[in-house]
Amino acid sequence: WQDVKFYRPKRAAECADGYKGRIGIHEVMNVSEAIKALIVKGATSGEIEKKAKEEGMITMLDDGFIKAAQGITSLEEVLRVTRE
Repeated sequence: WQDVKFYRPKRAAECADGYKGRIGIHEVMNVSEAIKALIVKGATSGEIEKKAKEEGMITMLDDGFIKAAQGITSLEEVLRVTRE
């Protein structure tokens, strides 16, 4: 992410916060056989998340960063809505 140019919203008369409409930031986990096995054995959510990421799951934060890099939203907005 070091070489990526991120954008900031520009305020305008018709839109005080600089954003137009809404977009979704998504996180979808494919429940593979390995993840099913972890669930059955009572693994922690952290263990399941780690395995899902190893298998290519894109987290909400990752999806937000991708959308910020595309100029669809800003880093500030991604961090605001994904803060736990």
